[in-house]
Order: sequence, then structure tokens, then C-alpha cells
Amino acid sequence: MSVSAERNGGTVRIRIGGAMTIYDAAGIKKNLEAHLFSADEAEMDLSEVSEIDTAGLQLLILAKKESLNARRRLMFIASSAAVDGLAALYGVKEFIGL
Repeated sequence: MSVSAERNGGTVRIRIGGAMTIYDAAGIKKNLEAHLFSADEAEMDLSEVSEIDTAGLQLLILAKKESLNARRRLMFIASSAAVDGLAALYGVKEFIGL
């Protein structure tokens, strides 16, 4: 699992790579909390996520809900087949914006 962030003006781009599983959830959550609201807008790139389970998907849903509650914009700009497949299976693809 890797999480990196890069700021460009009022937007932060967060990239997650590797596994997003229950074993990685605490570390990913900590990184997301540090970066998600560090700018006016956030973009999340999930194109390098190789594996995701329900815990990883819950983190994406939580990030989206917290952004909506804070009236901040969070866009998912790219995702992997693993992310797309699980989001479709759980019927949350449209909610999180994939």
C-alpha cells in the first residue's frame, strides 16, 4: 500500500497504490485524514490499486461522505479494475463517482 499527495493550487491529488485491504485500512485512513482536507478540492487517483476488499471500499465511501458533509469537492479521477469491480458489486459506483 502506498499513499502520496501532491498539491497544485487549491487542489490536492491523492494517489493510492497497491492493496486496499483490511490489513492496510488503518494506514490508509491516517493518510487520507492528513491529506483529504488540506486543500479546497481533492482528487483521488485509484488507478494503481491492485487489490481491494470491503474495508478499502468503506474508506472510499467514508472519504466521500466526509467531503459531502464538509461541503468540499472530492473527485475520483481514475480507478483500477479491482476498484471498479467491487464498487459495482456493492452498487456504490455512482455514489462515490467512479
